[in-house]
Amino acid sequence: MAGASVQLSAPARVVFGNVAAVTSELLRAAGAASSAQPVAIDLAALTEFDSSAVSMLLELSRRLPAPVVVVNPPTKLAELAELYGVADLLGGAAPAAEPGGAAASSAGPH
Repeated sequence: MAGASVQLSAPARVVFGNVAAVTSELLRAAGAASSAQPVAIDLAALTEFDSSAVSMLLELSRRLPAPVVVVNPPTKLAELAELYGVADLLGGAAPAAEPGGAAASSAGPH
């Protein structure tokens, strides 16, 4: 992503049991971000998640000094964000195509 000072990738799995560790790791990795340039969070690898993934993105957007730009959000995550009224968190990012056309996540209103 052009212009992003830091580009990060979420792991394949973000669920209640690991969301704190994943969020901490992403915050640590983004530590060099300035407030002038956005931090891109690529969710292309995210295949197993629950509503904790939405809370992770909210936490990152609150704690990072730079704007957070979400890239390649899974369709089901975009649906969760819409359900919880935080679709603007995804900034209009187009949902990533689901592998094989099937929902590969355990997403649902948790």
